[in-house]
Amino acid sequence: NTGSYFHRNWCEFVDLKDVPPAKAEMRAWDTASTEPSEVNPDPDYTAGVKIRLGNDGYYYVIHAVRDRKRPSGVKQMMRKYAEVDGYKTTIGIPLDAGGAGKAVFEDHAKNLAGFKFKKCKTTKSQLERFEPFSAAAEAGLVKIVKGDWNDEFCKELENFVGDGKGHDDFCDAVSDSFNNLSLSQVMPTDFTLNMNAMSSGNVWDIN
Repeated sequence: NTGSYFHRNWCEFVDLKDVPPAKAEMRAWDTASTEPSEVNPDPDYTAGVKIRLGNDGYYYVIHAVRDRKRPSGVKQMMRKYAEVDGYKTTIGIPLDAGGAGKAVFEDHAKNLAGFKFKKCKTTKSQLERFEPFSAAAEAGLVKIVKGDWNDEFCKELENFVGDGKGHDDFCDAVSDSFNNLSLSQVMPTDFTLNMNAMSSGNVWDIN
């Protein structure tokens, strides 16, 4: 039973070499910390999804990864992909409500010191967070880079109905990546006040 919020045929699949330079890029994580066991044979995954906002205005899902590891393994995985992605890619770390969420966030932040990261607060429902990505995909604004992860990734998104059942770790990660990149379109964060331009109409010198 597939959901109606994503279909892979909405997206063009492209080769990595055809992806244009980035306006911005983020890999957001949805973290879990349980290995499969007899008691819990099918726990949540830790998932990381990297999206690039190309200078052509399209959103490119560059890479997605998921695994089930204990907390130390999760941290190693996040650090590894931070190094692979490089300093231009912002890392999205979930910040769940409450003291435990804050402690987990700080732990990940220490682990990723030296890289750019930002908090992804989980205040809205999963469906509310996923809907902007869903709308962009349906409008043809999302492209997916071909890779061996494509099928697993698309299957989960196609099955997503927002009821909290089943696995939705890729969905949460893709929502955080997309929403941060689309917001950064409207709200530039790296700007300097250009005093020389004060007299003209152009006050903000956007980098």
